[in-house]
Amino acid sequence: MSINLITLSDIAKMDDFTKSVLNSKPNVLKIRYVDKDFPTLQMTEKGDWIDLKAAENYTLKAGESALIDLGIAMKIPDDYEAWLAPRSGTFRKYGLIQTNGIGIIDNSYSGNNDIWRMPVWATTDTVVNKGDRLCQFRLVERMSKVFSSQYSAGSTDSSNDLYIV
Repeated sequence: MSINLITLSDIAKMDDFTKSVLNSKPNVLKIRYVDKDFPTLQMTEKGDWIDLKAAENYTLKAGESALIDLGIAMKIPDDYEAWLAPRSGTFRKYGLIQTNGIGIIDNSYSGNNDIWRMPVWATTDTVVNKGDRLCQFRLVERMSKVFSSQYSAGSTDSSNDLYIV
């Protein structure tokens, strides 16, 4: 087991929002690498998201699905969640579609065995090698509580009936 913290040089490459999160909460991204020899997370020179790589080799036939192991578990800060999305070239290079469109990982999924995975569906026969960059993530501030137990729209009900044909 290996734990890595995002460094100050990594923070310098991040977008302003992510910088503000990390600067306001020191050491917020505690990362456990399942394989101690797996490459550590790095910010890309261009872009604001952090790339994630396949932690194993996969061979998929067209029409098959898989949960691609990303080789990390992470403690996300209490008021944030991570958004996981495919890289722009993932479909073109591998013929893979992330089946849930975008993955939302909240901070309750932060145990040592809560390994991040990318659910995919293969549109063609494909091979993914360990270390291939398939997806990316970013931290996003969690939505505040917006529900109320009482509701009043402040206007009268519509007298029109809705018919679905």
